[in-house]
Amino acid sequence: MKNGMIVFDAVVHAHDFREHVLLNDDARYLREGFKASLTWSVQRGGHDVSYEAVDAPPEHEWANKVLFTDSDTDFAMVQTVPVFALFKEGLAPARGSYELAQSNPDRLFFCGGVDPLYQGVKGALEEMERQVVEWGATSFKFYQAQNMRNAWRADDEKIAYPLYEKAIELGIKGIQFHKGLPLGLQKVEDLRPNDLQQAAYDFPQLNFGAHHLGEPYVDEMINIASRFPNIFLVLPLWFNHYFVQPWEMLHRLGKALLHVGADRICYGTDAFIWPNLQAYIDVLATLEMPDELQERYGYPPITDDVRRKIFGESFANAVGIDLAAKAKAKALEIRKQVV
Repeated sequence: MKNGMIVFDAVVHAHDFREHVLLNDDARYLREGFKASLTWSVQRGGHDVSYEAVDAPPEHEWANKVLFTDSDTDFAMVQTVPVFALFKEGLAPARGSYELAQSNPDRLFFCGGVDPLYQGVKGALEEMERQVVEWGATSFKFYQAQNMRNAWRADDEKIAYPLYEKAIELGIKGIQFHKGLPLGLQKVEDLRPNDLQQAAYDFPQLNFGAHHLGEPYVDEMINIASRFPNIFLVLPLWFNHYFVQPWEMLHRLGKALLHVGADRICYGTDAFIWPNLQAYIDVLATLEMPDELQERYGYPPITDDVRRKIFGESFANAVGIDLAAKAKAKALEIRKQVV
């Protein structure tokens, strides 16, 4: 915990960039882009990075140490990244994500992932069911732009809607989408958040998590989330960018707080490429909205209640996890170990 607040990291990954899983030069472009962004982050004053996390999936012992020994993180969700056009089993394969989650099942949750284009709708539905029944998936992550020529929309009634119906059938409360920030050479417009509107309207019983504030469609993403109460904003990369662009990131967070509210803004780090997670936690624990921004733009202050919701409660509500019960069980286990 941090200052009595449960810290639930919504987004950690077991990326796999090893040469033998790369399918083409677009995948190599993405790998080198990741490494270049790490170098840029360091040069611009960013915190420690882990080039090892780009070269191979993280070792389970190291990943748990980064999360639970070296930081105040209480729980985390290991997210699949189903980009099958570039990688044999995806950028963060479902199996590797599941195995990492199983290394500490009391504190790590598994988020599955499928793609209705590469697996076919029928195959994707079957895989969703298998990942829930066999691997205990608590959510699903979708990446819609596989490459320049293959993409699907969240409001496609033939391709996307069967996925939502299956999620509801399986008892899944929240699903998630990578929005904006193409992972390599895809069309940025294929990741625009506008297609979430019809989907969220047609499936009010499902929560839709949108990652990265839809960059570069930040204003559109915030506007959409402000009008649909089942759309949640998940913040991976916000913290990374905060260290090099603090005022721009405060603007984005301020807009999201003003128009959407802390109830639907979720903390996430995109670990393990940036392994100094305590730095992110310390930032949010002490973050203040500057008076100038409050006065000029009407942004609300960042209170302890806001921090508590962003740190964990909002995402837990989005995906239907009882954080209080989990924290109580964790505390009981710790007491047993001490005794």
